[in-house]
Amino acid sequence: MVNPYMLKDPVPGNLRCRDGDIAIIINDTAICSSNIGRVVRVRGPASILIKSQMPGWRIKPVHRRKLAIEDLDGTFTRELVNWDTCIFHEDAWLLPIRPELPAESVEETSSRPVEQYVMEEQEQ
Repeated sequence: MVNPYMLKDPVPGNLRCRDGDIAIIINDTAICSSNIGRVVRVRGPASILIKSQMPGWRIKPVHRRKLAIEDLDGTFTRELVNWDTCIFHEDAWLLPIRPELPAESVEETSSRPVEQYVMEEQEQ
């Protein structure tokens, strides 16, 4: 099935979200501004979205609530979204929620690689 919302162009590697992330919608089109603040799950692969020409992800709300949706032709609807609905959102308009790594100071956080934290946790 060809998805009308996505192009097949390669997506740059410096995206905010990753496949499987939980994220907050921090921006949307004017007609869908009611989506701002909603918590969604992100599913990849990322692709370039036709309407905005920006990299984006398939999303599904974490909570069972209707999302405002603007179709390619500009029509507006509100509907319950699941993975089969195939709703996409721009990566730049999503803020991933990830657990913070423990650190005693800011200097320590910037100088230690993430792998070192993981190895220390496994040793304990």
